[in-house]
Amino acid sequence: MRNSIGNKLTYPSEICPKFFEVRKYLINRIFDLGDSLDLQSITLQCAIIYIEVLLNVGKLDIIDKDKDLWSVTALQLAWKYIELDDHIPFIKEYRRLLDCRSYTTDIFIKSERVLLKALKWDLMVITPLHFTSWILNHCVLFGDDKVKIIDQRGQDSYRYVSNIEFEYEKQKRDQMTQIVHSVKKYAEFFWDIAIQSFEIQKFTYAVQGLYAVLAAREVLWIKPVWNKQLDQFTGLNKHKIKEDIQEVSDSERHIFVMLWFRLSS
Repeated sequence: MRNSIGNKLTYPSEICPKFFEVRKYLINRIFDLGDSLDLQSITLQCAIIYIEVLLNVGKLDIIDKDKDLWSVTALQLAWKYIELDDHIPFIKEYRRLLDCRSYTTDIFIKSERVLLKALKWDLMVITPLHFTSWILNHCVLFGDDKVKIIDQRGQDSYRYVSNIEFEYEKQKRDQMTQIVHSVKKYAEFFWDIAIQSFEIQKFTYAVQGLYAVLAAREVLWIKPVWNKQLDQFTGLNKHKIKEDIQEVSDSERHIFVMLWFRLSS
């Protein structure tokens, strides 16, 4: 169940194999539908959290009987919460995407009611991507970060962000703009992979959101991966992050192994 908004989900100590099978199918289905409908990543993550809550209140067998229906139900509620009203599709659009004409309005209303009860009629969730976006909106790069800049001769070198900001060569300014844009895109890409990991759900949403930022900084070779200013800004520290990664099982650790290595340097 949800502990508190923006915290994390807790799971039973023992989980049957069917849980993981159903969860994987639901997440993949939500992503497939999201791609077809051109939805925001944060809408998909919200839908996945709704599904996680439903799975945690003993509805596994009900969901397993019609996984497509519950994927759509979670996505529909998340869409109503996140997206603009005039973008919400009609039920016939879902029928077309699922190639199923048996879903009626009554079926959707009943499934929505079940999910809403599991959510205690509260659609508001603060997802890991909310934390990621909050961090990126305030501090994509710090002045004492080093980034790779390519000069007019095609040679690359690392420069402090604070030094680059006051140089007026258009090429360097354009590169800085691209780096900022890439950090945001890689952070979202990380979540397209990590949200499917059950292990990462052990961490608070704040920590999960921070992982996305650190992973993006690592991929783009921003030095250091952990800037000391993040301690004060997020209330976390790199030693705590390293400890969390060490708790991840071997089968899932490939998502974080390079990040752990950089934090150790």
